[in-house]
Amino acid sequence: MNSLNSTISTHQKGQHLALQDRVIIQVLRSQGQSLRQIARALNCSPTTVKYELERGQISLYHGKRYRYDAQAAQRRYQISRLNCGRKQAF
Repeated sequence: MNSLNSTISTHQKGQHLALQDRVIIQVLRSQGQSLRQIARALNCSPTTVKYELERGQISLYHGKRYRYDAQAAQRRYQISRLNCGRKQAF
């Protein structure tokens, strides 16, 4: 493909996406790659890429257009990881 994919290690199936994986998604999506092409580059499911693109969308122009942002997706991921797990019973 290009030098971006050769310098960064690929995602392992069954693992959470890292920030570098999200950046790869952002770059490949901006280049016009399809979900399946991005999934092949990351070695993950196309559904994972689809959900990730939905999670990381930010609105532009007062909500009329949307764009994927890797930093926003990483923040949302970290927030959801803080809120997951068993809750303490007091």
